[in-house]
Amino acid sequence: MQKLFLVAVAGTIFLGGCAQFDAREGANSASTEARDGKLWPGRQPDGSVLLPNQWSLRPAGEQIPLADFPVNIALHPGNRYAAVLHSGFSAHEIWIIDLPSRQVVSKTHVRQSFYGLEFDASGKNLYCSGAGDEVVHAFEFRDGALENRRQIRLRNALERGIPAGLALDTSGKRLFAANVSGHTISIVNTAGSAEPRDIRLASDPADNHLFPEQGERDFDEAAALKRAEAAQPEAPPATPHPYACRVDEKRNRLYVSLWARSAVAVVDLKKSRIQAFWPTQEHPCEMVLSRSGKYLFVANANRNTVSVFDTEAGRNIETIWAALYPESPLGSTPNSLALSPDEKTLFVANACNNVIAVLDVSRPGRSRSLGFIPSGWYPTSVRVTPDGKHLLIANGKGVSSRANPLGPQPGERNRRMTTVEYIGGLFHGTLSIITLP
Repeated sequence: MQKLFLVAVAGTIFLGGCAQFDAREGANSASTEARDGKLWPGRQPDGSVLLPNQWSLRPAGEQIPLADFPVNIALHPGNRYAAVLHSGFSAHEIWIIDLPSRQVVSKTHVRQSFYGLEFDASGKNLYCSGAGDEVVHAFEFRDGALENRRQIRLRNALERGIPAGLALDTSGKRLFAANVSGHTISIVNTAGSAEPRDIRLASDPADNHLFPEQGERDFDEAAALKRAEAAQPEAPPATPHPYACRVDEKRNRLYVSLWARSAVAVVDLKKSRIQAFWPTQEHPCEMVLSRSGKYLFVANANRNTVSVFDTEAGRNIETIWAALYPESPLGSTPNSLALSPDEKTLFVANACNNVIAVLDVSRPGRSRSLGFIPSGWYPTSVRVTPDGKHLLIANGKGVSSRANPLGPQPGERNRRMTTVEYIGGLFHGTLSIITLP
């Protein structure tokens, strides 16, 4: 069992772990020996990893090497497998990890993806958002392999929707997709017997418009266009940018986190319309719903908080502080949540603190901090296995920094275009597997 130690930090408890690094991870790290009295980033004699910003990593648990920028974990209901979605600079892929053996058993390429990854309740099917291709990728899952791939088209590929978060009902027949740039929710029949339909979350239909088809762009053109797009005026306040969604079948509702509205939209699925907006704090991201549907937890990434809603009363009953210290500046970036199977413990991934906050939520409205578990660099997703025995963390940048001597060089166009050491693909993520006491 993973050994844990407790350290007092500003009136809370810090849960640490004996770091267990995979030998392959960090093998190419820059030398960490002190030269000329200077300490260099990389692996240190005590087993920690020094980052370029002088922060240290001592992640708990075992580290399974992944590709660059894993963004989401979906757990198979049978406890044995975890699916990890990569949506970084390199090829977008879904990796299947066999948890008992700690082995990667399959890798499946998808042309585009963005955050959404869900098994159905039976574990026989896996769905992945197709981002700018405006599709949902559907796979049959069998013994760690993704088979019989098909695409569920949501709209014309030239129309901007960008499906992000996905949710399924317990039957697996209805799938919901939050379209982050289309400001809609798509409702999909997974059997393909009906056309997808949209519920609008924005007041201006012109937000969802067509773009001219673009050919392949070279490196310089893509960079210039990205800067030009970033310089465009900000979207009007009415545009909500829906990101994640959760189904409350008991109340026939869908809860949708709205990045740009600091709110959760409550969608009446029977009437196909918005029933209410529940205020959160800035940039609500991932959500988790209790099994009964009574409590909804929302991670507020631009604050250091988690909002807790009583869904029956339709009100916020608590805002939990998830950062390391009381009154600390904004910037912890809580972006992912997981509830233990007994629903007494909430785990919060603080991406910019490189820790997982552990909260006692057994009495909603009177939650308290239990401490923090050190993760790898920039945790993007946290999950608890259905049996409650293991905590899984996707670390977006892994557990080590690296030099890139073959990286882009001004004026050397051919070298820049062929290098494999561009910073976007340089940091390979990891999956932390921690045995829970």
